[in-house]
Amino acid sequence: MKTMKLMLCAVTVIAAASCAKEIAPENNQGNNTTPELNLIPMTFTAGAEKTGQPDSEPASDQVESRVLLQSDGKNLHWESTDRIKVFDGTETDLPAFTTTGSGASVDFTGGVSAETGTYYALYPYQADAKYGASTIASKNYGNVITATVPTEQIAVPNGIHSDAFIAAAKSDNGNGYFKFKTICGFIKFQLSEEDAANAVAVSISENNLASIAGNVEIYFTTDNGTTSAFGQDYVRGETKDYVTLIGSFQADTDYYFAIRSNKFESGFTMTIRYADGSSKYVTTTQPAPQNVSRNMIMNIGKPVFKPGLPNDLYIAWLHGLDIDIAGTKYNKEQNGSATHIKAETNISKAGVYIVDPGFTATVTSNINSIILVGRNPENRATIAVSKAFNPTGSNPMAIANADVTYANTNQLFNLAADTDVITFENCRFNNIQHTFINGSNNYKANSISIEDCEIQIVGSNNGSVYMYYTKNVNEHSLLNIENCIFYYRQGEGKTALTDFKVCQYGGTTIKDINVVRNTFDKTVIPNAGLVKAGKISGNLNINNNLFNDVVINGTNSNIIGLDTKTGEILPTGGNITYNFYYKSDELITSTFTINRTGLDNVTKGSPALTLGPILGNTWNPENGDYSTVESIQYKNNNDETITVNIANVGAKR
Repeated sequence: MKTMKLMLCAVTVIAAASCAKEIAPENNQGNNTTPELNLIPMTFTAGAEKTGQPDSEPASDQVESRVLLQSDGKNLHWESTDRIKVFDGTETDLPAFTTTGSGASVDFTGGVSAETGTYYALYPYQADAKYGASTIASKNYGNVITATVPTEQIAVPNGIHSDAFIAAAKSDNGNGYFKFKTICGFIKFQLSEEDAANAVAVSISENNLASIAGNVEIYFTTDNGTTSAFGQDYVRGETKDYVTLIGSFQADTDYYFAIRSNKFESGFTMTIRYADGSSKYVTTTQPAPQNVSRNMIMNIGKPVFKPGLPNDLYIAWLHGLDIDIAGTKYNKEQNGSATHIKAETNISKAGVYIVDPGFTATVTSNINSIILVGRNPENRATIAVSKAFNPTGSNPMAIANADVTYANTNQLFNLAADTDVITFENCRFNNIQHTFINGSNNYKANSISIEDCEIQIVGSNNGSVYMYYTKNVNEHSLLNIENCIFYYRQGEGKTALTDFKVCQYGGTTIKDINVVRNTFDKTVIPNAGLVKAGKISGNLNINNNLFNDVVINGTNSNIIGLDTKTGEILPTGGNITYNFYYKSDELITSTFTINRTGLDNVTKGSPALTLGPILGNTWNPENGDYSTVESIQYKNNNDETITVNIANVGAKR
């Protein structure tokens, strides 16, 4: 049976299949036996329990489908491809019972190892399903069937795929029938024409990550096996907190999630994933109007979805959505399952980690690959790093939505081999004492992108965001630094910072450099340049940046410098304009210029000295105050005063 079709109503009781005839042992001689297991052939007849009374005994004339009738009276019956798993109370793993018939009542045939008088059955057949003592000792369930409610279910218009319609039955004392009952509840929804177009998956989770799928124990008795009951309970450590429907979707058509019984006390998040990788979501914060109990349907109608990701990125990851970190997309299919950190935790190996706010994840070893994401972009996670990261090869290195503090000196990221992509977004990096990313031993990172971050420099002498060396002949593709705040505060026991570079390298070619809409506060920029670059084969963009007190007396600062040791490759395009700097000491006579020839293909102009402060009166990056003034003034070459609205200049928070 491939689908179950359900009648159209807001809250409905679903009737599952039952067996309405005696279990008849057949002649166990000759070809009817299964000699490998020495099984006794058996035949069960499957019908249905009475609609609306899921726990009633079926009468012999109440033969319907395993589900309710459609409003037009059409039934969907058993099909010849259906299989059930039967348990005879022994440890024997019985082959599937099968049918060759179809309709409201069919015979399932197979074999059992003992004529015990009590049998159990599971629909649909699951090879890994077991029967035996419950692992939940406190509940006194006695013997149970351990089965799986799948997290990935096939989307069926107006129905439920058979793999998700989990039902079980018990036959006592040879009473002649199995009464199959579903263990799941169902959530019904529709999609609008716009939402359904090109959708490939729709997922749901309870906001507090309650278990709605995974391994369950199906019980038939409680109180040490003396009280009749039916239901299911989750197997600890083997639960799942999401369900995904996979397939194509039609507008204005009913679809169903099959889930473990759940109250949805914290509301739910529902997402749509599209063929192009984009997504939509809807999040409710109110409890569901009713429990999604066994055999019941909760109709949530046609939700109104918003483009993008839900605020809960752990749920986004569970649902297989793309999480974009500074221009590179990461997801469960490509990068694997995520470890959910919801307590104080040490991280000592590579992997994907999503960290709840309010807890500290401590990196305790030199990890060469990690995707480390704060669960809520609006409330950064706390990350403590005791040993530097060692990125290598094509392994991902990405951090987002995190407040990161580095306990040691020198590099936070120390390349251990040529590395493909490094990305950071919406992070605060504290206590950077020398070089942020270091390509020692002549290793290089092909692409580095840092967006929407704050980086605190406390080290002595010189510092840089990215440093790499001469001997690596491979071309880098990108260094992108956008909407970041770099600020220097002299660390205890440290001498003063003498120079700071975004990029310092010699010999190796880098294709594109983008340093756009950043704010630099007291990060001393030397004559060698904010960007020390000898070979740039693509575009050079250094524009719309603010510089506060980066020029010191006696040393002219340059926005772009040249490494003269290894020759020169000139950029093919770019923009060095709309940069502004402020000097709080009027006695300082040093300038901030472009000390570089050969930039004929780049639109350029030296940074403009402002007539007043560029940072707000309350500016205090240590405490999260990143205020700036609304406008600035400077003198142009004709000694005219120009006023500039800086809405698009400098980093914004």
